[in-house]
Amino acid sequence: MIRQGDIDAPTAEAVVGPRIAISGWALDGAGVRAVEIRVDGKRFAATTGVARPDVAKAKPGIAGNATSGFEFTGDFSGHPAPAGADRRMLAIVAIANDGRETVLGRRSLIDPAALSSPTVKCFHDVEGLEGWAEHPWRPRAPCAWIAIAVPAR
Repeated sequence: MIRQGDIDAPTAEAVVGPRIAISGWALDGAGVRAVEIRVDGKRFAATTGVARPDVAKAKPGIAGNATSGFEFTGDFSGHPAPAGADRRMLAIVAIANDGRETVLGRRSLIDPAALSSPTVKCFHDVEGLEGWAEHPWRPRAPCAWIAIAVPAR
C-alpha cells in the first residue's frame, strides 16, 4: 500500500465531463513508479515527479517528497460511456516501485448530456422524478442532495 497520498483537485466527488484535470501527491518508502487514472477498464498515465515543496515540508524524511506530485489532464470524449450510462467512476491509482497499488481516491465523471431538466412522470397514481439538478450558486456543479416535498392528498 502506498504510504501516503491525496487528491488535491478536483475536490468534488463528481465532475461534469468529458474533460477532467486531476492533481495530487503520493509517497512510498519504496518510491512511486506511476499514477494512473482508470476508467471502464482503460488506464491513462498521469505525469509524475511534479514539484511539491508543501509535501516536502509536511512529510520530511520520506524519499521523493519534494517531487511527489502528479497531474493529469484528459479528454474522455474519445472514450464514450456505455449506452445508458451517464456517470462513470474514475479511480486514481498510485503504483509503488515494487508493484503495490493503492487507490488514492475515486471521482465520478458525469456526461454533460445527463444534466437535462428534471422531468416528472405519472403512471396510474405513481409519480417518479428523474433527471439532474444544479447547485443554485455554482452552476454546472452537481448537488450533494435534493429535497422533494410531496403535499398530502
